[in-house]
Amino acid sequence: MSEDSKELERTSRIPETKVVDEVYVFNKKTITLLMVTILCAFAGALLLNFPFSGGIKPMIAEKIDKNRACPISYQSLDIGYFLPKVILDHPTVAGRCFGSPGKNISFDEAILKITMPSFWPIGIKTKFHAKSKDALVNIFPRIAIGGHSVQVENTSIKGSFLNQFLPFSNLLKGDIKVQGNFDFNDIQSIQRKQVERGNFRLSSKNLLIPSQDISGFSIPMMALRTLDFAGTITKKKVHIKALRLGDSKSKIQAEFKGSIILSLRNINSSTLNLEGKLRIDDSILNSIGLLRIMLNGKKKKDGFYFLQLKGSFAAPQPIFVDPV
Repeated sequence: MSEDSKELERTSRIPETKVVDEVYVFNKKTITLLMVTILCAFAGALLLNFPFSGGIKPMIAEKIDKNRACPISYQSLDIGYFLPKVILDHPTVAGRCFGSPGKNISFDEAILKITMPSFWPIGIKTKFHAKSKDALVNIFPRIAIGGHSVQVENTSIKGSFLNQFLPFSNLLKGDIKVQGNFDFNDIQSIQRKQVERGNFRLSSKNLLIPSQDISGFSIPMMALRTLDFAGTITKKKVHIKALRLGDSKSKIQAEFKGSIILSLRNINSSTLNLEGKLRIDDSILNSIGLLRIMLNGKKKKDGFYFLQLKGSFAAPQPIFVDPV
């Protein structure tokens, strides 16, 4: 070997003590492609070798039928293979599932499917989609290492749907948007509806109260228009950041803050601890004589009565106080 060749080999050789970064740097596209390839291979093997119709479908039906804590009935059950999903035709969810015994909720269709694996936090992300003439529901449960969460987005309900949870069957009309995020410690916490922490918001721009009788009061139709209800949840306590009903053009306008102690067995038995202010148009007072007598002599500030709201959802107890 010539002297020039020896010199070239000596200068191009990598010292044993030197780390070459390029050897250990993985291209992000390569990692993503590798993970997708593995997932596709796994899914393909599962689809080709597992008897879905004979195995999965009866198993899911059995699990639903044995779920006594939250009974769900349906006309038919089907499954999808990619991405894996369960489809229920005309399901009915029992009221005990959401703390309102005897008040069942029906949908035209409900779909539960796995979307994609969650790489951070590590776990599985699913999607629950349900629709009816009164509701469009999109819920994203995530089961992950270290805790689980349920996210609600792209969800809208009509007042007639919300009335199913309220003590008055015709209380509200209008379209309401719902969003929120709720964290749970474990699967058992989800089954027991024990939220570790969470936040939520309900909003509307066309809310109204139809004419009706409530607890002996003849209520005329009232266009509230605006609803903004936002807060946080820790354990069984709801901390209300804002509860606004109506606007300056509405015949009723109210603002409240405070807390609600939730009753998971019966949501209408939840305990109210609110304080706020209420403005009522004279036309409403004149049409509800008992309300006019109740407010007679009560002091106002900037057109608002001030009050505390105690009792429960089913039997609220307003206590009017002097403005500060």
